[in-house]
Amino acid sequence: MRKKGYFFTIDAFIAMGILSIGLLLVISFRTDTSADLQTTFYSNDINNLFTSTELYTLNNRYIDRLHDDGNITNMRYTVLEQVGEFWFRNKTDLGRTLIVNLSYGNVGKAFSFAVLIENETIYNSSDDSATAADLFSSKKIISGVYNDTVLWGPYKAEVRVWR
Repeated sequence: MRKKGYFFTIDAFIAMGILSIGLLLVISFRTDTSADLQTTFYSNDINNLFTSTELYTLNNRYIDRLHDDGNITNMRYTVLEQVGEFWFRNKTDLGRTLIVNLSYGNVGKAFSFAVLIENETIYNSSDDSATAADLFSSKKIISGVYNDTVLWGPYKAEVRVWR
């Protein structure tokens, strides 16, 4: 009759051990790691530059020259839509040069980015995206009309930014 409390004490130690191990496992395995806040804001700014900014709002001599030469026919396109039209017309070198021209001085050396259309890389500032700790991607469906006659698209366009 004296051993009744003995079994409850062992049960309490076993339960305390199980709870301790469970708590240690929960604390040691962090599933979400927050990205660097600066990287997040910077990637959003780069993505917005290409996906939301219309060409007529930019004060850029290269864009004006492309428009005067007839290579840009619609100044209401966003930068990414214009690159998509260049891709449609097999003038990816103009799209690459447009991206380089707009990103020069705007994208810091600590950041890298790539622009892809239909999974084809139009521009890639560096090849180290596979080892990047923070990779942000913005995808958009783009389409348009070339010379008010030919409908192009829809194409999947993507801007990737990493640090």
